[in-house]
Amino acid sequence: MVSAWMAPPQIGEARARELVVNAVLPFAAAHGLGQEALAVLRALPAGESYGKTAFLESNLRPAKGRIGRNALQSQGLLGYVAEWCSQGGCGRCPLSRA
Repeated sequence: MVSAWMAPPQIGEARARELVVNAVLPFAAAHGLGQEALAVLRALPAGESYGKTAFLESNLRPAKGRIGRNALQSQGLLGYVAEWCSQGGCGRCPLSRA
């Protein structure tokens, strides 16, 4: 009989997606599977908007849907946050002209 404390931990879909995007796919790409990792990023649906990307998502939302519809686009939003939003780039960022 297996007691409850010995059962494997369960993680939700959102956390599993984060692990795949931030650990599994970079590892795969570093070991010669870059094109395959990129294909998975494109096919994987984006997670929910959260802290860092919520501002961009809410202000750049197209008429239908989300701006970050897949995991690759969500990673792009994080790149914009790091490059522009956290550096006082509002008004100068390429997305300000969109």
